[in-house]
Amino acid sequence: MSQRSRGPGQPRDRELSLREGEVVKSRPQVKDGSSWDFKVHKVLGVGNFATVYECVSLREPGGVHGRRYALKFEKCESGGELQKDIALLLAMKDTGVVPELVCVGTHRGNGFFVMEKCGTNLHDFRSRHVDPSPSPAPSRGGKALHQMDEKLVYALGYCMLWALREMHRCGYVHRDVKLANFLLNYDENSRTTCVTLIDFGLSKSFLQEGSQAHVPQRPPVPQRILRGIFFWLRKNNFLFRMNMRRSTQIKNSFRLNLTGTKHQLY
Repeated sequence: MSQRSRGPGQPRDRELSLREGEVVKSRPQVKDGSSWDFKVHKVLGVGNFATVYECVSLREPGGVHGRRYALKFEKCESGGELQKDIALLLAMKDTGVVPELVCVGTHRGNGFFVMEKCGTNLHDFRSRHVDPSPSPAPSRGGKALHQMDEKLVYALGYCMLWALREMHRCGYVHRDVKLANFLLNYDENSRTTCVTLIDFGLSKSFLQEGSQAHVPQRPPVPQRILRGIFFWLRKNNFLFRMNMRRSTQIKNSFRLNLTGTKHQLY
């Protein structure tokens, strides 16, 4: 999950978290008036402004219950940090590369949304399938290179790039490309696996409002606060320039992510 910084002098509000076993109820949904109830299980991921929990449905439309979902909960009251996630999940719902949005709501004054629960993220997948190097080099994060099957690496890379291309076709750039934001989603019925893209808190439209024209490159803004995780920031970020689709971020992140190297070249 992405980590975003607050401006100077902006105090952090009191953070809230959900307890295991806590029941979360959604408000009636706009599209069909349905209501959902969920019981919180374990934490799946923690970010700077939100936490993702595994939850189980207690009530669903049609009387179904007991299915597992992922619930993303705002840490701070009325932060509005999840609105971009919700908007992008809706905008990309027909692409097949994002989880299905189930419902949205407010709990204890904080916003949340529930989405389809996919599989493990690629960062954890790599950690489990790449053995520690006998002589770990500091620059390689303690992982030996080339220990994953080459065909698997190519297949994962193809699916990651496909997901990003579908997002670009919808008019958005992700701006937080890293292994932890790609999930392996296994379908038991078809016995197939696809890569799903998540976490759109830093995403941005690259089209001008009401047209298909590309937004112009804005001049550098030195006083602008950097947003994102420091390790994954691009050269353009440090020069206070706008990130564009045709940057080197994707190819560098793809090559270096899968090998475990911690040196990015621009």
